[in-house]
Amino acid sequence: MSCNGDIPYSHDYLPTLPVAYQVVFGFAGAAVLAILGIYIEEMVFFFRRLYNWKPKDKAKWILGIYPILSVTAFVTLLIPRAAALRELVSSIYLSFCVYIFVTMMVGHYGGAKKMMNRLQNTQIKMATLPFCCCCPCLPRPALTSRKLFVLETLVFQYAVLRPVLGYVQAALYADGKFAQNNTGTMSIQFSL
Repeated sequence: MSCNGDIPYSHDYLPTLPVAYQVVFGFAGAAVLAILGIYIEEMVFFFRRLYNWKPKDKAKWILGIYPILSVTAFVTLLIPRAAALRELVSSIYLSFCVYIFVTMMVGHYGGAKKMMNRLQNTQIKMATLPFCCCCPCLPRPALTSRKLFVLETLVFQYAVLRPVLGYVQAALYADGKFAQNNTGTMSIQFSL
């Protein structure tokens, strides 16, 4: 392997790994298998015990976040040139799950109208992690149907925009116009 900055091919990369790295890769593979086993056990539980639970289908998608992300990360560990593809697949799945979570949360209340009736006097805390927690002086507006619509629209925008930007990033990376270790303006735009 050379240190010229190019991402190595797996057939050049894997045979030259020291034994310590191979052991770490083995532990990572075992962790991925454990995560997949836990996911399969959760799905068996869902099918046997919660067959009448309405949000079961949405919960299955959300529980799939860990296996999908761990498998794609492990494949990228073995095949470093698949990093752009991993980023694309994981961003599509994660943004889809964020949107499903919001619809599941609204469905838990019985719809948007029932949610508004229940939470009409609730204040929205704007000073949340990771960045706004440093600004405790931010206002705490009351939740209205308009603000709920804006929040749902922002989540939907994330669910659509993130995969599109991931696809553009993968296309630029494949064309050699975008380097993943680049710290310039281009990488800031793609790291949402």
